Amino acid sequence: MGLPQQLANRSFAQRLRWVRFLLLLGVVGVLARALYLQVYLKDDLERRALRQYNQAKEVELQRGTISDATGALLAVSLPMQSLFAVPSEVENPQAEAQKLAPYLGQEEGALAAKLSESTSFTWLKRQAHPLIAQKVESLALPGVHSLAEYRRFYPFQTQGAQLLGFVGMDSKGLEGLEFRYNDQLMDRRDQEESWSNFLSGTPMDRLSGGSMQLSLDSRLQHYVESELVKGVSALGASDGVAILMESATGRILAMASAPSFDPNRYKDFERSYYFNRAVGVAYEPGSTFKMITLATALENKVVAPDDFFFCENGSYRIQDRLIHDVKPYGWLSLDRIIQKSSNICAAKIGLLIPRETFYKSIESFGFGKKTRLNLPAEAAGKLYPTEEWTPVKVATMSYGHAISVTPVQMTAAINTIANGGVYVEPRVVDSVKTAGGEEVELPPSQSHKVISPETVRLLTGYMFAVTQDGGTGRMAQVSGLDIAGKSGTSRKFNAKEGEYSSSQHISSFIGFFPAQKPWVTLFVMVDEPNQYYLGSKSAVPIFHEIATKVKDLNPALAAHFDAPTLALDRAQPVKPDSQPVLDKNRTWAQVQKLLLKKSLREALFLAGREGIKVRVQGTGLVRDLRADPKQPGGYVLYLSL
Repeated sequence: MGLPQQLANRSFAQRLRWVRFLLLLGVVGVLARALYLQVYLKDDLERRALRQYNQAKEVELQRGTISDATGALLAVSLPMQSLFAVPSEVENPQAEAQKLAPYLGQEEGALAAKLSESTSFTWLKRQAHPLIAQKVESLALPGVHSLAEYRRFYPFQTQGAQLLGFVGMDSKGLEGLEFRYNDQLMDRRDQEESWSNFLSGTPMDRLSGGSMQLSLDSRLQHYVESELVKGVSALGASDGVAILMESATGRILAMASAPSFDPNRYKDFERSYYFNRAVGVAYEPGSTFKMITLATALENKVVAPDDFFFCENGSYRIQDRLIHDVKPYGWLSLDRIIQKSSNICAAKIGLLIPRETFYKSIESFGFGKKTRLNLPAEAAGKLYPTEEWTPVKVATMSYGHAISVTPVQMTAAINTIANGGVYVEPRVVDSVKTAGGEEVELPPSQSHKVISPETVRLLTGYMFAVTQDGGTGRMAQVSGLDIAGKSGTSRKFNAKEGEYSSSQHISSFIGFFPAQKPWVTLFVMVDEPNQYYLGSKSAVPIFHEIATKVKDLNPALAAHFDAPTLALDRAQPVKPDSQPVLDKNRTWAQVQKLLLKKSLREALFLAGREGIKVRVQGTGLVRDLRADPKQPGGYVLYLSL
């Protein structure tokens, strides 16, 4: 090895020794600093950390309030005292635990363990009652401290609980509006500014977050919710929903789910109680959807107001599906189809509507997509694309099966009739303000025309007939208050069995009042009632009780409804009751006497009343009739002018 190579190796070895020395020196320096901080400055650092924590809490925002339309507080945060310990400052953990246990309601052993922890901070009790905190502070125990926090209170307890939601221990929204509008209620912009000032050493007072005012009226909410809870309990139902909407604006005046829970004690309830069924449940609406079918048919001139349909005496086959009515009917006019709630005639009408027309109309009523209520866990429902529409699916959809909707969607859709044919979006938030009182701009409410005033007039008359004697909703009647409504019942689908249940039903009723100039639209739904599964006997009585309470609160609602002339009334120059009622053994002569020389409409009504199957040929008056070879026991009516 040459001299240059030896010098190079020696130089490398020297550099390596210097690197090792510097690394060792750095490690020794870090260890020395850590030892200094842990041993000599330990107490001082803990005090500084505690002071920083307390100062940070001082700039924590007080969560903003939520109030109803009248200004009544629905949610408010109040200052509370939380108790904690710095274990290193505790002189005698066992003795202090013995003194604290009676006030904190905890075991001495568990408290002693907390006070002996090797951590620099441990909670003893969060958000303690002020009197408890005062008692503990008076003990003057070394290492035990308190600091101010906020606790959320809901003065109306269970009322509107699923809508409001609740916050956790750290004032963070966990459910409902509290969750959805968490940033607005905490007003993050002001919080960031406060924290920035705190870090720079600028003194800051406590700040409040933003605030919200809802469209709810706590008085109406009380009536709606209490009657819903009472009705669901009496029926032995699993749950229920009620929604009260201001017809002209779409503002939700009350939204209730039963059973409810107390957000002040949310941990005492199972998570299923938190679910807002008014927006989260997608169900098959049943007969209430017939109003959408008929509205579409009338608006698009598919049917005329004076049309009659044959209800097949209660049983009708479409492809492989047999459709039934609750009771057998013959020929019915449009108003009687709604009043008697015929599935068969609704199916026939639905099959007459062009598919694309039907689909667009259903969409325009707000189905198949979420509303813009901006609530958590809202469902969109299910509207099948027209490519999947078979005759059976169209037929069953026409009376509220093969489509799923949410309660709030159905409320807004029927409210379109109450609002003169104009769909208005439902909304529950009236205003949001910053901590400084400035209005936060909310998305404007959208509306669009769906049906004409004439269609509205006809549908209102049909729905008014539902609540009169002979209608499925007659139990909804309230003295001095005219109500237009529609009942609905649907069987629940059993996913495990792959078929509809014969014992589980969803019953509903929706209506608006006063019928001639609607102020509110009210929806009631009962899920799986043990008694009276039909909507006419389960949801309707609850509707009646709520409507009665609403009327008592606003007596000006009472008004008489001038119902439009119904198709059947126009079609009968002779009262049907003046015609003979035939027995089952009717003779040919009796049938001739009943139907000959009658107009088509009159003959169809009389034949329907008697359960006589007929087919029609020609126009004008009935001049002749013959036995129908295609229908045993039926007749062909021959008309001429």
